[in-house]
Amino acid sequence: MFRRRDLVPFAYIALVWGGSYPAIEFGLTVLDPLYFAATRLFVAAVATLPVAAWLVDGRAWLPQSRADWAHVAVGGVFLTGLANGFLFVGQQFATGGVGAVVISLNPVLAAGLASVWLPEERLSAVEAAGVLLGLVGVVVVADPSLAAFRGGGQYFLLLAAASFAVGSVLTERLDADLPSIAGTGWALLLGATVLVVATVALGRPAPVARTLTDPTLLGIVLYLGIVATAGAYVAYFALLAAVGPVRTNLVSYVVPVVAALLGAHLLGEPVTPAMVGGFALVAGGFALLNRQTLW
Repeated sequence: MFRRRDLVPFAYIALVWGGSYPAIEFGLTVLDPLYFAATRLFVAAVATLPVAAWLVDGRAWLPQSRADWAHVAVGGVFLTGLANGFLFVGQQFATGGVGAVVISLNPVLAAGLASVWLPEERLSAVEAAGVLLGLVGVVVVADPSLAAFRGGGQYFLLLAAASFAVGSVLTERLDADLPSIAGTGWALLLGATVLVVATVALGRPAPVARTLTDPTLLGIVLYLGIVATAGAYVAYFALLAAVGPVRTNLVSYVVPVVAALLGAHLLGEPVTPAMVGGFALVAGGFALLNRQTLW
């Protein structure tokens, strides 16, 4: 159950993750999405790894075993690299509210994948209905008409949610000893490296000097990297330890509300009936999947 003190990290995560969507949208008016995403992850890694080294005893913050390295690889490729790359590319063609709703499918999609890949995670008929309900919700939000899929934005956002889900399920299968904060820091660094390689390989612009000298761009990058990534992950793991994964994942359904309200206030973006209805369906799917734990 939630205690009053647990509401502090919960509210922090919801606010800063919700606020990251308009920040990403603003930055994308100037920066290439792959370079922008790589910069976010690099700043987050630089902020996280020294804290991990300080908090964790001895050399335990360094990957030691094959399982540790596998954990970092999965986190770096799926949970940070691909997920952020697809997210930033997709946000070029969708509002922050739409992006946040599509990404909120992650816990529902992870449950569906786990039922296929992990025999002990088989879904009941009601839970399977929850997964289907969540998918229908995303379809409602995304509006899969040719006109709505201008530039394939929603497809990329769905790939971002799928990358998060795949990474989450694969991580469950790894018996790593690496502390969470250390594993997160190394995964962020690897994810940044993956996106830097992609940026160079595709010949995309990387205006490092402008990012460092433009106060607005620098502020956005520092906000996304330190406040909305490094700080949010620390709060996330604290909340996870206090209330467990199911209640922690409830934050995924507050983030779209924050993102939509901030997008409407700061960028004049509409909050459409499809967004509201689709969000309700995704949240309903999550509730069906976790009905025994939530109530």
